[in-house]
Amino acid sequence: MGIKAVYTEKDLFILANWNDSTLSMVRGGSWIWDANAWNSKREGQSEDRIAFFWPINIANFAQMGCLVKCHPQYGASGAFLDVPDQRGDMWHMKAARSLGVTSQYQSGSPVISDDHQATAGAFTLIGYADDKYVTYEDAANLPEDGGRHGDSGKSTYGRNRSEDKSAPLYLEKNPTDYLDAMVLTQAEVDAAEVIEVAGATVDEINKYWGNYQILGAVVPERILREPSESRADIKQAGTWSNGEWTVEIKRALDTGNDDDIQFSDLSLNYLFGVSVMDNAGGDAHIFSGVNSLHFVE
Repeated sequence: MGIKAVYTEKDLFILANWNDSTLSMVRGGSWIWDANAWNSKREGQSEDRIAFFWPINIANFAQMGCLVKCHPQYGASGAFLDVPDQRGDMWHMKAARSLGVTSQYQSGSPVISDDHQATAGAFTLIGYADDKYVTYEDAANLPEDGGRHGDSGKSTYGRNRSEDKSAPLYLEKNPTDYLDAMVLTQAEVDAAEVIEVAGATVDEINKYWGNYQILGAVVPERILREPSESRADIKQAGTWSNGEWTVEIKRALDTGNDDDIQFSDLSLNYLFGVSVMDNAGGDAHIFSGVNSLHFVE
């Protein structure tokens, strides 16, 4: 993996690149229309992700790095801190849930595998990183998401799922290509580029599902939307091209939000950890150890 950073008077920019043989955006709850019925169990499927973790006031981060929040004895949901009042800032690229909010496009000669991953071509997504923070949690009362919390404001995604969880809410009528089909946005819903599945006939669903089959796509489990408030602090763009991810992150040096790390003192070294998740959910990841960001004036 390669990581570079530059900064201006107001903003920090981070560029990261790493090898990944496939573009993976098939979340486990993605939808397939099969034998006139919806199926949303994509076993073993998830999305590509990269996460940066910054200690805000974690005393032993220099020794342990991201391991301060990993507790495998409690299962994949155990991401929390052991010491009350400590906090860490997590910047999380999610290829299927946050990266394509603003726009997306593909080029080259795409090749899509039978499990709906891209194995060749170039795919660019522009949107946001999911901005969260991690706090102390009592392991005896561990909730599903551990000590991870979304920053204030609205996230980049909602469910594309009916109330009874039996079908998607929406199906795109005429996606232009694989990436357009794999990313469903609220803007597309508002522009009437979709059908409402609940009111559609079997013939209508068969007709529009045929477009997904031609493209090698699935109906995504999420509807992407513009985030708000502190949850919208981190803009991000990423390109997967023929086996390599290249991602750029932009965030203000000082957001003024207490759920964020602040780079207000440029004389300090800021420790951080990086984790890469290759088509993986939960806590399945490769992490970097402890890294340091130093501002050179």
